[in-house]
This record gives sequence, structure tokens and C-alpha cells, in this order.
Amino acid sequence: MKIIGILFALFSTFFAKSQISYDFANTLPPEGEKNTTVLKTFFGTYSSDQTDIDYQFTKEGVFAISFIYNTISRETIRESSIYSVKDGYLFGVTGTDSLPCELQGEFYHFAIMFKEQIVGGTATNVLSKLNQSTYILNFEDNGHFTPSYLTFKGNELIIQHFTYDAETTIFDEIADKAETAIGEMNYITLNPKKEEWLGMQLNDFKGTKILFEKR
Repeated sequence: MKIIGILFALFSTFFAKSQISYDFANTLPPEGEKNTTVLKTFFGTYSSDQTDIDYQFTKEGVFAISFIYNTISRETIRESSIYSVKDGYLFGVTGTDSLPCELQGEFYHFAIMFKEQIVGGTATNVLSKLNQSTYILNFEDNGHFTPSYLTFKGNELIIQHFTYDAETTIFDEIADKAETAIGEMNYITLNPKKEEWLGMQLNDFKGTKILFEKR
């Protein structure tokens, strides 16, 4: 599964529990400044103990990085013409590239890195700048958007994904909305004007803070 798919799976899990799904027709904030990356001072790779996904910021854009951990037996390597191990590196898993590995008992342990560009390039997600240290990463799905908040502070990054209470009323003042009922789910797409956006209590739909540190 692609990394971006993992993120949407997390959103879908929440929506299924609440029986109501909110998203946005356009990127947030309305009339906001769109960017392909963050300020140069924030460039780097950020990791967290709270999630298996790392985020990397470069001049080319924003990337999500994850690892899949696996093992291969010494017997398999001995009997294979494809795999080999030399000086702590495993050859044959990813074509011409080698992977660091560690022998534990009869098995070599290794990790395969997956890196996906989520802003910039051909990515359809949109990064909007709120101020010098805060951005909204608008994740696109079928032409609609869900916002995640990115706040930089020194060598730290705080990410808060879009969330809300099942009985929330924080979107009631938005006049332009479209509702679609499918089974027990009610899908509501919001299209706030700038004035409506400014009047909203943003903390009411920011999720738990996930702390990342620059490596």
C-alpha cells in the first residue's frame, strides 16, 4: 500500500466510527498562499516515536518515508543464486541496490525503504502557508481535501491531522456544503468562504499532536 494510502486509511477508520465524514471542496485556507515546499531553514528529515512514517522536506517538495521490515534465512541465501551477503549488506532484494542487514540466529533482518513525494512533482496534495512556521498540508482524494497542520519549532515538527467529534457543530456556520448519504455514512463536503474560515475555532478540528524531531 502506498504511504498516502496508509494516511487515508487512518482517516477512514475515524470516519467509520463517527458515521459522518467531513472534507473540503477546496484547499485551506481559502485564498491562501500555495507552496511547493517549506522554508529552507526547515529542510531535513523528521522522525517520531509516535508513528512509523517519516517526513522529508527538500527544495523539490515534501516526501513521506516508511520502512517494511523483513527477514531471510541463511539457508535461503546459501541455496540461492539471487541473494548474497557481504560485509553486512544483503544483495538481490531490490535489483542492483544492497541493503544493510543484521544476522540474528539463522535469519538476516533487513528493511526496505519506501519514499513517496506527497507535495511537488506530480503529487495532487497542496501545501498552504499560514505564517513563517505553520503550514496546512491539504491531502487530496477524489477532488476533495482534508487538512493536516504542520508547525515547525527549532528542530521539531508538530503534525496534527484533521479530526472532530461525532456530534460536532463547528461546521454549522458554513453555508456552502454538499451532503451525500451512502448506507449509514453521511458525507459532507464543505466550501467555506474566507470570512467563515476566519471565524472558525481551528483547534476544534486539530487532532492529537504528533511530535517529530529532525534527524
